[in-house]
Amino acid sequence: MKVMNFQNGMSAIVLLFLLMMGRNSQAQEQLSAKVTPILFDPSFWRDELRLNGSQCLRMQEINKEFYDHLLMAFREKSDDRNALRSAFAQCWFDRNRQLWETMSARQQKKWKKIAAPCQQELEVNKVTSFFE
Repeated sequence: MKVMNFQNGMSAIVLLFLLMMGRNSQAQEQLSAKVTPILFDPSFWRDELRLNGSQCLRMQEINKEFYDHLLMAFREKSDDRNALRSAFAQCWFDRNRQLWETMSARQQKKWKKIAAPCQQELEVNKVTSFFE
């Protein structure tokens, strides 16, 4: 059994993440009913969201858990694409829910304003790529 080094493992996760991003529609539908999908790490907007130190630390922990679960799923289910997609969708859904719950109601409202232009651009790209 060949052991992957950390950099190759992270590269595989990033590649898997990018490939599966458009294929998690079921999780997105469930998530969009309750929260704004979090495509980017909200801690990059720490000042705008007025995140405190404990919120930033919690977001880092959530992201680490997300990537750890993806890596574990990739190792366990790399031969079954459907199982891998399902595992990714569940990890993505859990990450978004946890990040959302980390923010206060006021921060969630601000996040919706920050994320809205990105969401609109993604929707436009999704529609235009459909016709290509």
